[in-house]
Amino acid sequence: MLIVYFWTANNLDEELMQWSDIAPSVGDLIPGTDQPVGKVEFYRGDLETVCLAISRPVYGEGHHSFNVQLRPDQTIIQYGMSMEAKPPTGRLMNYETTSHPTLMRPNPSNWVVSEVETCNPVATGSYKAIHICYCVDAPLPVAV
Repeated sequence: MLIVYFWTANNLDEELMQWSDIAPSVGDLIPGTDQPVGKVEFYRGDLETVCLAISRPVYGEGHHSFNVQLRPDQTIIQYGMSMEAKPPTGRLMNYETTSHPTLMRPNPSNWVVSEVETCNPVATGSYKAIHICYCVDAPLPVAV
């Protein structure tokens, strides 16, 4: 199962994701921190189970979805949240800063979402769903 840890350190929201056969329990320490797990939630899909181990409030509780994009070897490419509770589709984008303080420049990545598994909360959850997005490496052709 995929374990997703959420905590706050030095006034910054932090996340850690790892694969494990054993889910953490309330009171266990988040790996590499002194932060105890305050709440554990499970989300199930057809293939995967996701466990959220939370020690801080989750933004948009109950209304948003969380998504994780995976390479074929199940390492994480990136992750994020959807305010519309929808998974990413198509080519994943990277963003770089510009001279404008809030404007970002999109750059297409090599990764394309090939399949999405929706994991729904087993009981009341912090998210409407967690989307596991399986991706394939599909570089854009080079213009000649």
